Amino acid sequence: MISTITFLVLGAVAVDADTFKTETPWGTQYFRIWGLDGLERSEPGGPEAKSSMAELIDGQILECEIKGYPTYNRMTAQCFTEEGIDLACEQIKRNHGVEYNHFSNGYYQRCDDDS
Repeated sequence: MISTITFLVLGAVAVDADTFKTETPWGTQYFRIWGLDGLERSEPGGPEAKSSMAELIDGQILECEIKGYPTYNRMTAQCFTEEGIDLACEQIKRNHGVEYNHFSNGYYQRCDDDS
């Protein structure tokens, strides 16, 4: 049985459209946003997508749940702002990425709507 691990993140800094980092007592920890395939910094719109992530997380206490195994030294997590905004869903709504269906299996399909 897999346990759910939920944690709070303070002082998050955007790395790109689907990744942020934070400092911990054990060093810098990187987090990949579960279910989001965000634009890369080198792609057209990539810098704006990173700015969007920065806007969402700046000054926030994020509530995150580990959703998968580490990839490229990043934990995969579903994260929400203090206001309950799902980071992946919001980035999809802003056209800064698409759902990564391989992992989320259509969970974020609703985010393509204007609702």
